[in-house]
Amino acid sequence: MHPQTEAANQGIGSHGSPEPPDVVTLESSHRLSPSISLHTFSVPKRANFLASFQPSQNVTLQFPDDLDLIYGSKSLKEEDRCLTFTPCQLSEPPDADYLAMSVITRNGRVTGLLGIPRPHGRLTAKLVGTGGGFPTPNTEYIGSTTCIAGGTGIAPFLAMANARWGANGCPGRVSLIWSINGNDFPLVEYLIREKILQSIDWLSVTIFATPGDEVDGLVAGKTEDWWAKKINDLPVEIDSSIHARCRRMEKEDLDRAISNSDHQVLFCGSKSLEWQVRMWCLNKCQVFKTELS
Repeated sequence: MHPQTEAANQGIGSHGSPEPPDVVTLESSHRLSPSISLHTFSVPKRANFLASFQPSQNVTLQFPDDLDLIYGSKSLKEEDRCLTFTPCQLSEPPDADYLAMSVITRNGRVTGLLGIPRPHGRLTAKLVGTGGGFPTPNTEYIGSTTCIAGGTGIAPFLAMANARWGANGCPGRVSLIWSINGNDFPLVEYLIREKILQSIDWLSVTIFATPGDEVDGLVAGKTEDWWAKKINDLPVEIDSSIHARCRRMEKEDLDRAISNSDHQVLFCGSKSLEWQVRMWCLNKCQVFKTELS
């Protein structure tokens, strides 16, 4: 992380000395699939970083040396315990004296430790930096926009929709295309059920549940009939603009979404999906991306 970013987020105290980093507390964890979890942290309402933090930016958290309950401080170096996430939601729970910050993570060697029950109190972390995200001119663009997400790259777009696209936001002109591996479809169900992903925030939402390395015509080991029922059972309103498809996204899907040369595409996802999207958008519109954190 750039040292200026860290200093800016710590702030300067009344006597010219840096203020201590904000401390966040893990409130809940949901393991949604073998590879994806959603964690929610409580954030003090007067946290220093909130003054400049923008939806779609990421946060860097420094976890304590006892993150690994089995092997203790010898298990992970300090830099191993410094993790960067893109919040998908920053909200104020009813009757709470804190803000709730939710992040979507891949379950790895370190992130997999976050949701483990802790016998001696809840897990805390120091918020040591923020960065990334889309520039304000992109998030407050008055023209038509298509957001394209790959997997956990949905996070910045949920955050922007949750903030209603800034003061000049035009949700009626913003559509969302989300490509996600079929094995991770429980994340889709959770976000819709908890109203983190809502049709009211978008002109349209198209979700593609894609196969992984399957060569037998199945998606996540399931048949077309199974997926048809799964998609039909999504907890959406009858007139919802959220639609799911059991296949890979194709060029024609993006062509239908792009209205004119003033159209912009915002992207967050894998390098391979980014390359494909940029090829499809050649000579049609500009593509802006933020890194997946």
